Parts: sequence; C-alpha cells; structure tokens
Amino acid sequence: MDDELTLPVELIIIIFDFAAASCKDTALSISLVCSWAHVAVAKHVFSTLVLRGHTTSPEIIPEKVRSLVRNFWIENIGVFWRNAIPFFSSMMLDLERIALPGFYLWAMLEALKEKESAMICGTSESVVEEGHIASSASFKYPCRSLFVLSETPSLIWKMFDECEPSRNFMGGITHIRIQGVSMSTFPPLKGCQNLTHIAFPMWDLKSLHYEQVDNICLTPTIQKLVLTIPKLPPTVSPPYSLGDISLTRLASYVRSRQSVPTRKIHIAFAERNAHPDEWREEIQGRRSIWNNAVPFNSMMDGTFFAELEARHWIFP
Repeated sequence: MDDELTLPVELIIIIFDFAAASCKDTALSISLVCSWAHVAVAKHVFSTLVLRGHTTSPEIIPEKVRSLVRNFWIENIGVFWRNAIPFFSSMMLDLERIALPGFYLWAMLEALKEKESAMICGTSESVVEEGHIASSASFKYPCRSLFVLSETPSLIWKMFDECEPSRNFMGGITHIRIQGVSMSTFPPLKGCQNLTHIAFPMWDLKSLHYEQVDNICLTPTIQKLVLTIPKLPPTVSPPYSLGDISLTRLASYVRSRQSVPTRKIHIAFAERNAHPDEWREEIQGRRSIWNNAVPFNSMMDGTFFAELEARHWIFP
C-alpha cells in the first residue's frame, strides 16, 4: 500500500505562488521545475524589468514577458530620449512602479499622449452617436510610484502640468522620489491629488528650497516628506548628529515654522547613486526609505538613534 502523501495541484500552485512572491530567486527556481510551475509563477519572475545599457527596441523582449511587467527601471538605453518612447508605449497601461532618468520623462510624456490619442480614436461609434465627446480626462493608470533618477529639466514638469494625459498619470501617483533637485525641478503638487509620500536628497537641500518644503508640508494629502542622507563609510560612528551643518540648518527651519506641520519631515539613509537592488527590496516589501524613515523631530529631542534601531537600520 502506498502511504505517500500527495497534495492537490491547486494547493501546490498556491504554495508556489506565496514562495515566488517573497523572493525573485525562489520564483526563478520554481519556474525551472516543470512547465506548469513556470506558468504558475511567471507573473513573479517577470514582474520587474531593469533595462540599463544600450537596448534598441522593446521587440527584443517577448510580448508575453512585457505584458507581465509591473515594475520598470530604465536608464542609458541610448543617446537620445526618443529611444525610450517605444518601451513606455508598449507597457504604460500595466506599470505600477517606474524608475527613470529625468530626461526620459519626455519619452514617457510622448508615450502617454500617443496612448490616449489612440484610445480616443478607438472610441466606439455608438458613444459618438449619443453625442458624447471623446476625452482622455477619465483615463486612469495603475502606476503609483515614480522614481526620478537624475536632475529633471524644469520645462518637463511644466509640460506635465499643462498636458491632460500626463495630468491623468500624475493624478494616480502616491509616491514620488527624486534623486536630484534644484529650485525649479519640483513636480507641481496641484496635479498630484493622491500624492502621500515624496522624497528627495538632503544633500541638495538649500535655504532657497524651504519655501517648497513649506508647500509640501502644508499639502493635506502628504503624509511624509522624506529627506535622504548618504550612508557613510564603516569608520564613521555614530553616523549623524545635529553637528552636521545641513541638519543644523534643517533644525533651525523646523524650530521657526510653528504654523507648518513639520512633523511630516522624516530622515532616511540612501546611497547617492541609486541602484536597482535597493528598488527591488522596496518592491518585495523589505527595507524602503518610506517604511524606515525616522521623524526629524526625534533627532531634535534626542530619540533619533533609538528610533533608527527600532526600524532595524544597521550601522557598522
């Protein structure tokens, strides 16, 4: 008599799905077991696509794979930003997270306009006959996170604010992280009705930016303004204190803004040069600047390092 315990295929698929969701390496291993296992975890294997380096066309990526991509990191695929338009056009309606250099925002804008124009042209005749005017105002996008990897030309944010397709896109964004800022390169908050989290580097923060910090803190939907500071070499301990000139300047700002909800200001550690590995950790629900950021007020009242330890930041 065979006493070997066997599980229903349906239950095995559920187990595979949970395991694959927790780790990309696990998903890859499961996909190699057999053909039906590969199908079961394909959405986890191909959910994140990182393009770095010269890539000629999205056609080199199978359409089935492109249809499964939800998180898209793209940079340096060519010398001209127009090279990136086909990649956005082929995946724009499915993406949930996007990371891109500032000048690739032009490519994304063109893809948004092309996509919505095509959708309007495809409006059914019955709708037109009923007297309704085709408009892109009701278009919704699944993307909730935008990570801008470099300085952003000020003109592009102006175009994003004036163009209806990009306003539709920005209206769904909840998290914006900008790796480099200057006075004119903040996105227009009025077009980000659902924005709850915004981050930019502490090392770029100057006194002339504090008016923008006021505007961010006073925006009702904003829950966290995260200022990132670079990780220091292992020989430096403790890593930061109010002796740091930029933090001292920020402390002075916080003390002077009694009418501004500066409790929204948080500090998080991040590398100066963004890397996909950190981004993947956030996608997989591990450490992220959003979850591990510490309220700046705790630095002022002396509990900063205790809060860092509680959030499992590890120092040398």
